[in-house]
Amino acid sequence: PNGNLEYIDRIDQQVKLRGFRIELGEIESILSNHDAISSVVVNVYEENENKKLIAYVVPKYKHMMQWDFLYEYMKKYVPDYMIPAKFVVLEELPLTPNGKIDRRRLPKPIFSGDDQKFVEPITDLEKEIAMIWGEVLGYKKVSMKDNFFKSGGESLLATKFISLVRNKLKIELPIKIIFEVTTLEEFVLIVKQELELEQDKELMDLLKDLEDTDEMMSDKALSILINHQE
Repeated sequence: PNGNLEYIDRIDQQVKLRGFRIELGEIESILSNHDAISSVVVNVYEENENKKLIAYVVPKYKHMMQWDFLYEYMKKYVPDYMIPAKFVVLEELPLTPNGKIDRRRLPKPIFSGDDQKFVEPITDLEKEIAMIWGEVLGYKKVSMKDNFFKSGGESLLATKFISLVRNKLKIELPIKIIFEVTTLEEFVLIVKQELELEQDKELMDLLKDLEDTDEMMSDKALSILINHQE
């Protein structure tokens, strides 16, 4: 809970994450089969009662620094709850005197805007959605450039996030939106467009009601005039 890596002293390296039982060895095996990876270890990182899978990889090619392609690679083989929230590149994995991987010495992963240019939420709408985003993912600091799934999100949390946004802003949003956008910035833009469409619809409904009222008043006035002439 204090930001330390969770050490799992079990042969099968099985963990339970958000209700799912996960074999860390299975994830490691799949990643090890990728041509760009020399060695890998997967561990669970826990902070503020929020657990995430972290993959520590040693690349075969030293010049390779971008690892976004591994997210797409893992999607082919495992459900989203088994995809690491973060890929940390190391020159070598820390070992114990006995030559085994020393999980206690694995570095703390960096999330949110710390590993890229931080863009602070500015408008009221940005701040409101960023607050919900941070609440769901367990972050106090949220950048407009953050990616939901690369920040530790998965399908269950995505459903919770969309539900909270719907209730807070009183708009209808399909869950698929969170899977289609890349950043919080893009998500806010879509929400803004939806709110504007909702406002336009309300305005059109109001104008129609006024037109209907005018027609009723005109019909009533005409009826009174005809009755008066008779």
